Amino acid sequence: MTTESPPPAPERPADGEWALEHFDADSRNMVRFRLVTLPCRIGRRSGVELSLLSPSISSLHAEIRRADGLLEIADLGSTNGTFVNHQRVTAPVALAVGDIVHFASLEFRLVRLAETSASRQIEALSTMSIQADLGSLLRDAESLKRMIAERSVRAVFQPIVALTSGERVACEALGRGLAGGAPAAPFALFKIAAAIGCERELSCLFRGVAVESARRGGLSLPLFVNIHPAELADGELVDELARLRAERPGLELVLELSEHFEARPGQLRELRAALDEAGVRLAYDDFGAGLARINELAEAPAHFLKFDAALVAGLDRAGAAKRRLVGALVAAARDLGMRTVAEGVEREDEADVCRALGFELGQGYLFGRPEPLAGE
Repeated sequence: MTTESPPPAPERPADGEWALEHFDADSRNMVRFRLVTLPCRIGRRSGVELSLLSPSISSLHAEIRRADGLLEIADLGSTNGTFVNHQRVTAPVALAVGDIVHFASLEFRLVRLAETSASRQIEALSTMSIQADLGSLLRDAESLKRMIAERSVRAVFQPIVALTSGERVACEALGRGLAGGAPAAPFALFKIAAAIGCERELSCLFRGVAVESARRGGLSLPLFVNIHPAELADGELVDELARLRAERPGLELVLELSEHFEARPGQLRELRAALDEAGVRLAYDDFGAGLARINELAEAPAHFLKFDAALVAGLDRAGAAKRRLVGALVAAARDLGMRTVAEGVEREDEADVCRALGFELGQGYLFGRPEPLAGE
């Protein structure tokens, strides 16, 4: 009869010898936070040793400390929990090399650093870089809060044209930041907003400023506006859009819903019905980025279907099979009563193929870049 050996006792780390390792999906880099100062407090607020700017992280989430020469981790009453090897921490737990630690959904691995002085210098530099990035994000967060409070954003508008005539038939409104110290690009702004839980406020601000800018600029074309995924289940969204319509009754609004947003057909049908009642039309955006929305087209068709730029780009050089597929999708959308928009059109040859495949509308740099309205 054989017996299993007991698990090895946790190692006793020397000062600064261990680190938390995290894979950053945005940069595709592995980053390390060296545990130089113990206890190491982890949380969302500034002033802690490891600040994680995510809305799922509590202000003061957890603590790693030394106990009897070992490392242990304790949860500090966090809302979404601390986990070691997928087991929720309810009392202090000893840590060993290779342990997987989750703070809410953020995953780290406890690693032991190399013994050489050169490796220690690299790790120290990595830690300094991480801390600098966190400090920068904190400063950006304060700038973003100020920007929202002061409404320091502007709207730019990109034309949507009829492919047969080139006539402008609608515009898409896009937001840009104006506050000093914060990025101008919406992607960067929403990344910061997600860290402090104000995505909805930023998205709502962009729409409101776009409608006001359209009013001042005398825009009479339908206006396509965007939402953030956090607003999909938000009962205030349709009310806000109805209010915008009431403030500018002559302006037709079209709400864009990205294919990247997860939504059930039933949820989309309810949204379509609520928007119809509010006098707002619906467009599915980024169609073809993953064909995630294809199952919902028949059950919950929108008024517009915007084909993703990645599907449109280079169609003039694409093989016959791809053209047939895109043409079939365009025809199916038309049969369901949806107006089709080819996004990302940059060359006349692409526009010619889109016309031949049955696209009704086009959007892209060939027809105009996002710009403020005249006089804005």
